[in-house]
Amino acid sequence: MMKCTSIYASFMLLFLATVCHAEWISPTDKKYANENSALYAEVAKAKALISDAKGRTDLNHQAVDILRKVLEKDAKFAPAYVQFARVLSNLGYQVNNRFDGDSLRSQEDYLNKALALEPDYDYAIAMMAFTKMFQGNLDEAERLYKKAELLGSSYPFLKSQQAQLATRRGDYKKAIKLATQSYEENKSDSNVTTGAINELIFAYERLDGNYNQELEAWQTKRRNLEPNVAWNWGDHARFRLYFLGDHEGAIKYSEKALALMNYGVARYILAAAHYKKWADLKGTKARSSEAQAAWEKAQKLYPDAREVAEEFIENPTLRASGNAILAKLGAGVTR
Repeated sequence: MMKCTSIYASFMLLFLATVCHAEWISPTDKKYANENSALYAEVAKAKALISDAKGRTDLNHQAVDILRKVLEKDAKFAPAYVQFARVLSNLGYQVNNRFDGDSLRSQEDYLNKALALEPDYDYAIAMMAFTKMFQGNLDEAERLYKKAELLGSSYPFLKSQQAQLATRRGDYKKAIKLATQSYEENKSDSNVTTGAINELIFAYERLDGNYNQELEAWQTKRRNLEPNVAWNWGDHARFRLYFLGDHEGAIKYSEKALALMNYGVARYILAAAHYKKWADLKGTKARSSEAQAAWEKAQKLYPDAREVAEEFIENPTLRASGNAILAKLGAGVTR
């Protein structure tokens, strides 16, 4: 089970936002659309499926089938290669802010094919920068992002992705500046603004100091922008629990996430929130039955209470609750 003390649950939100390219169309895409409107319409259909997938592998596979047929008709149709890279990103995503290595190599191969056909294809350049960033080659990613800038690209996620690069380099103030600019410049497009909000959340979570007020505001804003995206609710639940120690808020938001989509991270957070509730209520005689019910719910969701406790102990906000759980298990207090 993936642990949730950091931004792991958040990452998928970032990834989906940065690969969903809204209504923006690259000048290169426009050229191909003018040259073969029917074939580009198929690419656009695949692009929409990839953007709408949000964890649905069936939509990603539908996009793969469409793109294969496009390339069978015209192996030099560059936009299809870019969308192939996008769908491979979706299918290759793993937990803990990682992509499958084979997926990253395949993405790079497809993007190289697009760039061999169209060297100044800003969409492909930005996607390659994104791929290089996740391969750990931050210098090459930065070079490619600068190249897209020099081409005058209006790629809407450029600043958000550069903000992510700044976060990876540990320059959180720069990341916040870039993400704020992206948010302010793209308020009419929820996909772009969501991507910017993701970056703001990532940077504020890492920045020294207490930024809980800012984080709560951005978490709420993101939820309101996309209320039907389960990960938005799950990540807000994670924040309420791991940053604020609010078991009730975490329970409420993780239950909402699970109502939208049954996924492991939200189930884990819900279990952890019930363990926290037990720890918060166990000493109150009038609420002892409520505390016991919380423990039983937590056990059904995630029976390994020791693992949850050990994770709690690593978090100053939850340390006392973690020690209480270990004491109940007869494991003693470790810190």
